[in-house]
Amino acid sequence: MKSGAEFFNTIVPSADINLLFTGYEQCPPEKACGGIRAHFLLHYVLSGGGTVLTGKTTSRISAGDLFCYYPEQPLCYRTDPVRPWKFAWVGFTGTRAGEILRVSSGGAPLTIHTHPSPSRMEGLFESLFRQQEKRQEGFNLVSEGILLEILGELCRAHRSYPESVPDHATPADPGAADLRSFYVEKMKQFIQSNYQNAITVQHVVDYIGIDRSYASRIFHRIEKRTIQHYLIDLRMTQARRLLEEKRLSIVNVARSVGYQDYATFERRFRQEHGRSPSSFPDA
Repeated sequence: MKSGAEFFNTIVPSADINLLFTGYEQCPPEKACGGIRAHFLLHYVLSGGGTVLTGKTTSRISAGDLFCYYPEQPLCYRTDPVRPWKFAWVGFTGTRAGEILRVSSGGAPLTIHTHPSPSRMEGLFESLFRQQEKRQEGFNLVSEGILLEILGELCRAHRSYPESVPDHATPADPGAADLRSFYVEKMKQFIQSNYQNAITVQHVVDYIGIDRSYASRIFHRIEKRTIQHYLIDLRMTQARRLLEEKRLSIVNVARSVGYQDYATFERRFRQEHGRSPSSFPDA
């Protein structure tokens, strides 16, 4: 297994549970993560350790531990200075995602949990990575099945069992519909679901699987702006909202909208709003 990778799944907004992306990374010492996400974000520690802040409590975690953040819940965790963790993660949404996760965690918000069979959990994540990397026919359904298995493992550990989850509806076949509108809508869905990650126009085009120049042309024709501008507009709109809420530091606002480099975020913000993030909103 390489030191790190991330994979993006197909997007089905109306699904009971929709896996958005998954990945793994061998983190450097004392790597910190903050901000918020618009989806559920479940982590599993493969090796090493670190600390996680939940509310006002800081907890030590190590190999075999899981922790999860809910949508709009502030993230705050840091890797160990000597033995930083290698961890896996999966981001997901869905009409029943919150319900399924609550049942899987024994009725309480899932924060930190040690699974009794690390080899079983690690095997499930490895299977998930293989499905996403190979992207063979039906990989999205198999991947979401693996995600449900992961949640089911948590459920069994808590001795609570959710009701069966029906198969979600497959994406509608566009048939004779306007394929240009169909492609543009899929591009927008991908951006809206992944703008908090370090995605580029190429990620969007690769997700759709069509020629980049054609994708750019039809997007601009329908949306009256480029794919890149649509992504930046969305990020800056969300950044402004987070700054108005005053819940996060400016650096974590930047991270929450897909910018790990603050200088790039500040430059973009000035271009869009004519002022620096630190001067917004007015005191």
